[in-house]
Amino acid sequence: MQLVERIDLQTELKNKVKDILKEIENEDLKVVIFMEHTSPPKKVQPKLIKFSKVLPLLEMVAEEGTIEKGVAKVMFYSTSTERNRGLTPTMMAGFQLIKPRHSTKPHSHNMASIYLVVKGRGY
Repeated sequence: MQLVERIDLQTELKNKVKDILKEIENEDLKVVIFMEHTSPPKKVQPKLIKFSKVLPLLEMVAEEGTIEKGVAKVMFYSTSTERNRGLTPTMMAGFQLIKPRHSTKPHSHNMASIYLVVKGRGY
């Protein structure tokens, strides 16, 4: 049986998009590109995430193509939950951008996921 080894591109990517992250992140709202296993949260606080602030980050990540060419996926977590995934014990918040003529691979969630299309048309 071959073990799958995770390559951490989070730090390299965050260094490239540092200025955009300053516009989105605050003391209790952080951005992650992918999730890891964590402990259950103790307390949950409400959050407001503005798509207009996140869109430049998505565009830069998709253009960079470091993880997946033409695709950007970012998720948010709350430091008040003392974990690095999800804003509540059962819900995560994230945004995905798929550039025209690109596609992404299917994936699954252990948390609930609501997929909203904000902009675009057809395939």
